[in-house]
Amino acid sequence: MDRFITYVLEEIKVIRHASLIFITALLVVGGLLAYGIWQAMDWRYSGVIANMNAELSSARTQRDEYKEKLQGASPDQAKARLDDLEARIRRWEPRNLSPEQRAQIAKFVQVPAGFTYMVSIGTDMNCYDCHQYATDFHSVLADAHWAIQSMLVARIQGSSPKGLAVATPDPASPLPEAIALEHALTAAGIPFERIRGGDAKQQFGGSGKQIAQLLITLRATAYSSTPK
Repeated sequence: MDRFITYVLEEIKVIRHASLIFITALLVVGGLLAYGIWQAMDWRYSGVIANMNAELSSARTQRDEYKEKLQGASPDQAKARLDDLEARIRRWEPRNLSPEQRAQIAKFVQVPAGFTYMVSIGTDMNCYDCHQYATDFHSVLADAHWAIQSMLVARIQGSSPKGLAVATPDPASPLPEAIALEHALTAAGIPFERIRGGDAKQQFGGSGKQIAQLLITLRATAYSSTPK
């Protein structure tokens, strides 16, 4: 019996020492694992941070370059300069009607049943883009069954600095054709001006009736984009 008790006590001592060794081993392994994870995370996020710093540095460099090019201009001032440059480019670009503008104009120039719409398209022969512009308008109005008279003159009296004018005998009471043209131009976003027609009582196909005029001339170096 004494031997049995002694054996059990010896085994308990062995188990106790073994548990201490096991726990120590777990702590060592856990520490090594945690260190490895920390190293991996440090390597990964150090790369991310480095990339972020590089992107930030690049953005700051571009910002400084933009500031230098704009000479300290604010965003609003920079936009104004770009808008002015685009406006100057548009003033020298040959004018034509885009497909979208043609579609908008066509909506407003349909002739009511029982009516005949007449228009005289006057073109400045000294204008580099007026002939093509007039041809575009002629095409759209002809498709809407307008009666059209074309004039090519050396100098058009009463022209507009906007390069496009709708002439009618009495601007305070415009002809139906003039109203239709103005609505069409406004919808298409085309700058124009309403003026008094110089010679509106023309013999148009022997009709002798007053007609509206569409006058296409050179544009001034600057003009308002808002139709009157």
